[in-house]
Amino acid sequence: MKNEKLITLIICAATGLCVADTTNTVSKARKPKQVFTFDFDLPGWKIAHVDQSGDFTLIEWTNNESVTNWTELVSGGILFIDTTKVHAQRYANFYVEGIMPGSIDFKVNCLVDTPDNVVIEWSHKGSGKWPAQREITHISRGKDAIYRLAYTVKETSFDKEKYDLWLRSIRDAKLVDEK
Repeated sequence: MKNEKLITLIICAATGLCVADTTNTVSKARKPKQVFTFDFDLPGWKIAHVDQSGDFTLIEWTNNESVTNWTELVSGGILFIDTTKVHAQRYANFYVEGIMPGSIDFKVNCLVDTPDNVVIEWSHKGSGKWPAQREITHISRGKDAIYRLAYTVKETSFDKEKYDLWLRSIRDAKLVDEK
């Protein structure tokens, strides 16, 4: 991973200024007040999937792979919710509880745990739906939404050096105000 300028991935989907065509989906979504910035090596990565509704946006990037057959996946999610009532810790618990059922040998490690920011690593040896994988997830409570940024890798493609770079990048990601 190169040490690139800070890249605002979520803004890409929010504004429609993306490598992939997101016409007709982006315009229907709410615009976030904030975006994550983090180091991201762009060559090869493309938007592979976008799912949007009035209150939720999910964008998934793959590195020259399809969204149905990936080895590495970067995902960004925005859940527009009353953040005075739902903090990052509460959403992180909800997120983990959604992954646990059916997962074999599920493990989770919390690296940062504050009401505004939670960074977790989780892994499992497979589930009924997914092969063995591990993920680094950063969940932040923003002004208008809960923001999630993650890097997921299938165990068969795990590279410790690359994973450690992603770990630092996702952990150190910051929410900044949208311009």
